[in-house]
Amino acid sequence: MLSEDMFEMLVYITSVEPEECVEALSDQLLVEQLLIVAEVLQNALLLKGCAGPLTTPTTPIINSPIRWAVQDWAQFMWVASYGVCIIEALADQGMVFPEAGPVIIAGQLGYLLAGETRYPAKWPLPVSGFATGVAGLLSEYRSLLSEEYDQRTYCGRDVTWTDREPPNWVGLDPTW
Repeated sequence: MLSEDMFEMLVYITSVEPEECVEALSDQLLVEQLLIVAEVLQNALLLKGCAGPLTTPTTPIINSPIRWAVQDWAQFMWVASYGVCIIEALADQGMVFPEAGPVIIAGQLGYLLAGETRYPAKWPLPVSGFATGVAGLLSEYRSLLSEEYDQRTYCGRDVTWTDREPPNWVGLDPTW
């Protein structure tokens, strides 16, 4: 089932597996996505009444991705797993960011409170608001991510993968 909430802060859900989603992220998007995930998890814990000194956001906000993460522990844990995969990918490149701490703590807290987790029953719609089923949703997010890479390349911004290759479906336009 698809949720009617759309991510204003886009989290690229290109697979139901967080690890596969992270494989599609360029080095530059890894950092951006970590910042978004930290904000989503911290604010979701605050709304669930579970925030503590290490997980309280500096600026409490509420938006679609946060509402989606608050709706169900499985959805929260998917975001947390995605965040941990991003942290691992950055660590493989020798990079550590302070936002990793709240993501790891939020994931551990979520695990303790959620008990057994499963895949989310609902997925957030992409910005376009159109998707038919989970396969359509993943396809729409893949298209959005490919467009993001094309735009970055066209504008002369780096799109790189360190010690890894992007998935074939990314399809960067070699003419840029």
